[in-house]
Amino acid sequence: MKKAKWFGAEFEFKDEIKKVKELVARSESQARERFKALPMVDMGFETVPTSTARRLASEDPNLSLAALRIDMERVLVRDVERLVPEAYDKRLTIIQSTKILRRENLIGDDQAGAILSINKICNRAVHGATVTEEEAAQVLDLAEQLNRSFPTGYSINLLPNDKFQEHGLVCEWEHCIEQMPLTEEETELSCGVFGHDCPGGLQVKRACNKSHKDIPPKRLINVVRVSES
Repeated sequence: MKKAKWFGAEFEFKDEIKKVKELVARSESQARERFKALPMVDMGFETVPTSTARRLASEDPNLSLAALRIDMERVLVRDVERLVPEAYDKRLTIIQSTKILRRENLIGDDQAGAILSINKICNRAVHGATVTEEEAAQVLDLAEQLNRSFPTGYSINLLPNDKFQEHGLVCEWEHCIEQMPLTEEETELSCGVFGHDCPGGLQVKRACNKSHKDIPPKRLINVVRVSES
């Protein structure tokens, strides 16, 4: 692994990547404990999209990590805008957004730490540190592993998922529905399947005719099995 100097400070990718590995591993472990009544199934949805960065990794590793940082920022700032509107500012950075989401218990300590460490690596790449294809691939692998610490329904990516059918989900909002408000009395905005307010808004909810019957029976059986174990 190569070292690079940035603003006079020596930075070593190897050490930072090791730190991210530890944080991501703990994030997955904590998610399994916290959501042990849910099957931790990877349905293909990416909380932090990595596909653009993957396409660039072999051609330009630095640009690949720059793309990852852009996608991370887009997801985090959008999450603050929707779930913590009083703290939203269009100038929010990844660091600021992460701290807000941690403060509101929307992400865990280790998830926040992993996000900040990945962001640190990406920043070094953006500012000229030499990044190898192998290093970029390692960072992207870790970002994808971090994605798996967000069970279906609890993703902090509040953008619609146009591949929900391919991922075996009920609708384009199932990946983040549990992050939305849940009222005792059903309202016009309440999802007919999950009960929480529809992340797509009133217009989407009015056009939706889905109910509990639209949940694949296999998924219901899996949840029952996990709950009984």
